[in-house]
Amino acid sequence: MFFKNIYHTFLSEHERHFLWLPVLFGLGIGLYFGLDFVPPLAILLALFGFLIFLLIYFHKQFIFVPLFAFFIIFSGYLDIAVQTYFQTRKISFPLSEQTTYLKGRIKHTDFSSKGKTRLWLSDVQDFDNPLKGIYRITSNTKISFQIGDCVETVATVSKPSVPLVPNGFDFARHAFYQGISAIGYTESNIFPADCGSSQTLKSKALDFINILRSDITSFVQKTLPSDEAAVVSAILVGDKNLISDQLYNQYRNAGLAHFLSISGLHMGFIAAFAFFFVRFLMALVPYFALCFSSKKIACVVAVLFSFAYLLLSGMNVPAVRAFLMSSLVFLGLIFDREAISLRMVCLAALLILLCEPHIMLSASFALSFAAVTALVSFYETFKNKLSFSNKSFLKSVFVYFLGVLITTFVATVATLPFCIYYFGTFAPYSFLGNLLSAPLIAFWVMPFIFLSLIFLPFHFSAPFLTIAGAGVMLLNKITFFVSSLPLSNMKISSICLSSLVLIISGALWLMLWQKSWRKFGFVLIFIGVLVGFFRALPDILYSTDGKTIGIKTPQNELIVFSKKRNHFLAQIWSAGYKGVQTYKKLQSMPEMSLVCNQEKCTYQNIFTFDLNGNL
Repeated sequence: MFFKNIYHTFLSEHERHFLWLPVLFGLGIGLYFGLDFVPPLAILLALFGFLIFLLIYFHKQFIFVPLFAFFIIFSGYLDIAVQTYFQTRKISFPLSEQTTYLKGRIKHTDFSSKGKTRLWLSDVQDFDNPLKGIYRITSNTKISFQIGDCVETVATVSKPSVPLVPNGFDFARHAFYQGISAIGYTESNIFPADCGSSQTLKSKALDFINILRSDITSFVQKTLPSDEAAVVSAILVGDKNLISDQLYNQYRNAGLAHFLSISGLHMGFIAAFAFFFVRFLMALVPYFALCFSSKKIACVVAVLFSFAYLLLSGMNVPAVRAFLMSSLVFLGLIFDREAISLRMVCLAALLILLCEPHIMLSASFALSFAAVTALVSFYETFKNKLSFSNKSFLKSVFVYFLGVLITTFVATVATLPFCIYYFGTFAPYSFLGNLLSAPLIAFWVMPFIFLSLIFLPFHFSAPFLTIAGAGVMLLNKITFFVSSLPLSNMKISSICLSSLVLIISGALWLMLWQKSWRKFGFVLIFIGVLVGFFRALPDILYSTDGKTIGIKTPQNELIVFSKKRNHFLAQIWSAGYKGVQTYKKLQSMPEMSLVCNQEKCTYQNIFTFDLNGNL
C-alpha cells in the first residue's frame, strides 16, 4: 500500500518529471568519475543500443519508468565516456619534467597569480616533431606578440599536477578537458617563427575574437585606473587576470565575488537593456510601432546582442548558462509562453551537460545552477504572496530592497554547501554587501557598460567606460568597507562528499516536486548536515614529490615538515585545521608522538621519514 501511494504520487506529478532529466544525466556523469574502472567503449555502445530496444519493447508497461530513468543515467555515463575517449587522442602528457625547444601558435594569453604572461600554444612542434594538445607556457619576460602569432622558445615543461589534498581540485583533470598537454615556463626569450598557414576557418574566427577581447582589455587599461580597469575588464570581456588578490578577497568577503564573473546578473542586464533600447527606438517612429510587433523584434535583437556579449565574455559556464536561459526567456516571449520556469533552467543544464559533461564537477557550474534553481523555485512557490498592487513610490523602493534581501538570502543558502565544500569559507556580510551594491550595479555600472558596448564599434566608448569606472570605484569602496568588518571571512572545515550529495539530493527533492512528499527533502538535508559535522580530517598528509609531510596534532593543528618551506602547499593543507606550523629542521619539530633527531623522525612507531621526506 505504501509503495502504491508513492507510485500514484509520482504519476500525479507527471508535469515535473522533465525536471529530473538533468539530475539523472548528471548522476551518470558522477558515476563515471566515481568508479575506478571504465568498460570498453564498444561494450558501452552495445549496452546503449540494448537499452533503446528494451525501452521500445516495454514502452507500455510498469517497468518502463525505472528503465527510462536508468537509460538517462547511462546516457550521462556514455556521454562523458565518449568525450573522454576522443579527448585522449588529442593530448599527450610528457612522462617527466623536461627542457625542450618548442614552436607553436599563440591560441590564448592570460596572466599568472604573480602577474607573469602565460601563452597557450597550439600546433606545437618540438623541432620537426608535432606534439599533441596545448602547451601553457609562463614567460619570465615581457612579450609583444598577438594571438595567432607563431613563436618559438626553449621551455621547461611537465604534466599538470594531481590534487594537493584528498578530494581536492584536480588540475590534471581540469587541464585534460581543456586540451592542455603540458605546463611550464620559458628558459629563453620568445622569438617569432613560421608555422605555415594551416589554420582552419574556426581557428581564425576564434583568434579574431580573442584578439578583440585582448584589444578591449588593453583599451580599458589605458582608460581607467588599475583596480577599476581590472573589474571593468572582468565584466566586459571576462578577463579576471588583472584583478589583484587583495581586490578579489574584498569582493569575496563582501559576498560580491559573483559580480566579477560574467553570469546571469550581467547577461540579464545586457539582454534587458538591449530589449528596452530597441523598443524605445521603435517607439520613436510611429510607423514601426504601429505596423510591427516591437516586442518580438526586440526579443530577437536582445538574443543576438547577448550572443555577441557571450563571445566577448570567453564563454565560461555561468555565461553560457545565462545566455541559454535568457534566450529561452525571449523565445517564450516571442511565442507568448511563460518566460521564467524551472523547465527553462533544467533545459539549460541538460544542454550544457550534454555538450561539456566534465563541467559538472566545477565550482562554477554548481554555484551557478544552485543559485538560479533555488531562486526560480522560490519565485514559483511564493510569487502570489510576494506580489503587490497599487504601489506608491515609497512602497516600490521598499519592495525593491526587500527583493534584494530575499534574493541574496535564497542564493546564499543555496550556494553555502558548495562554498564550504570547494573553498571552506563563508561570507556572513553578503547581505549587507549586496544591499549596498545592488542599486549601484543596476542603475550606474551596468547601464554604462551596455552603452560602452553599443558605441565600441564606433570608437566612442571611452566616455561611457569612464562613467562606469567611477561607479566601480564606489563599488570597490563598498567592498573594502564590508570586507573590513570583523569576521567578514569565516573559515569553515570543508564538508565531505557524502554530506554534499545528501544536501544536494534533499534540496532537489524539495525544489523539483510540488506535492507534500517534497518535505522529505528536509530530512535528507538534515542528515547531510549531521554527516558534515562528523567529517574526520586526515591524520597524515604526504606530497606526491615526497618532500612535504603534514601530521595532525591532538589539538587539531597541522604540523608540516618541508625542507624547502613549501608554504603554498601548507596553506592548502591547512583547510579545516585550527592552525598550521611549518618546520624546516627535523629536530625543531614538536614531539606530539614524534621522535626526531638530526637525520630522521618516527611517528608513533608507525613510519619514519628522513631529511628529504622519504619514508
